[in-house]
Amino acid sequence: MKRSTSLFISLLLFAVSGFYISTSFAEDAQEQLDAASIIKKLDSVELELDREKVQVDKLNEYMLQLPGFSSWSRNCVQSTEKELGNINDSLATLGDAVKGESEGVVKKRKSLLNEKINLDKKLASCRVIALRSDEAISNINKIKQALLAEELLAEGPDFFDLLKDNWQHPALWIDATKTFITENSGLDLLSYGHLLLFLFIVGASGGIGFYIKRLLKRLENKRLEESSQTGKYVYALSNTARRYLPYLLASISAAIFIQIVTRDVTPIPFVSILLTGLPVILLLMSMIHFYLRVSLKSGVIDVAQEKVAKSLARRLKVLVALIFIGYLLFSTIVAQSLPESALHLARTVYAGILLLNLVWIFWLIGRFNKETGRFLFRFIVTTLFAGVFLADLLGYRNLALYIFRVSIG
Repeated sequence: MKRSTSLFISLLLFAVSGFYISTSFAEDAQEQLDAASIIKKLDSVELELDREKVQVDKLNEYMLQLPGFSSWSRNCVQSTEKELGNINDSLATLGDAVKGESEGVVKKRKSLLNEKINLDKKLASCRVIALRSDEAISNINKIKQALLAEELLAEGPDFFDLLKDNWQHPALWIDATKTFITENSGLDLLSYGHLLLFLFIVGASGGIGFYIKRLLKRLENKRLEESSQTGKYVYALSNTARRYLPYLLASISAAIFIQIVTRDVTPIPFVSILLTGLPVILLLMSMIHFYLRVSLKSGVIDVAQEKVAKSLARRLKVLVALIFIGYLLFSTIVAQSLPESALHLARTVYAGILLLNLVWIFWLIGRFNKETGRFLFRFIVTTLFAGVFLADLLGYRNLALYIFRVSIG
């Protein structure tokens, strides 16, 4: 007990000391700023902004520093004005100079006037820093907006040019496919013995899954009690397991096998990424199916909306599969194996299918809730997604990606 108490006190003291140390570091960092160093930095910033070609990395670096300069200058103005107020009060207390004043009063008035002059200079300098910092921030934002507009309006080959190019050069697809399968897919790491063992393990796992599926079917035929809440969950779980368990067991065994075989291989082979991702996708699909069954049995979704609910579940499953396919296509070695024109064509086709599925999902969700304003929201989202696809179709891929990111937040 004493040991635990002392340990707790030590940790508490360490945390408190760490807080004060970090606070003092922050204060020291703030104190290191001074007018001369800030003005020098602002000079270099303004010189950089006057160039014809400005580096984006430097703009981002400046945008991290300039708010600190602006904050420092405002604090400087506030504290200096306060000091000036105190000086003016002291001068007002001394009153106007008159003949015959004592030497001490004369010296004090002269000292206060000199201090006021210095503070006036400091105040002017702080105000200039504030103005220059705000102006630099505004100019950087304008430059970044111009660069963004130039990037977004960059035009590449449109869909029909890509289609024509790929149609006229089928050898590109053939060579890329051959190279990918033989060199980049990871299949070359598997011997015939590995393949036979793989097929046996996957087949055995799938067979066990189908056997369990038959057992679950017999249990359902005996009419499980579904009137209670627990019975409804058991029924939904059983129904989901019958549909997905054979494939889940087969995919999990395949993932474990490929992980063992390729555990020392870097970078991770495509076949390993594919087989490891399959159980995750199937699990997500089974969760969607389970939620649908529970909702139907518990009355969350009424009978009149059952058809819409099933259609929505199918669309969500397709969305999960599309996200996985998109990851495999554009974030793995596949993207490096395809010719550029083929990759752009695949991206356009994929974007069309993905956006169509998303729009379908939005409209199906809207059929569950018909409140005022929801139709307008779905119409706006549909219009935005249509704009994304049209921009990608015409070759404005950066603009399409930007609109899509803004649309989904």
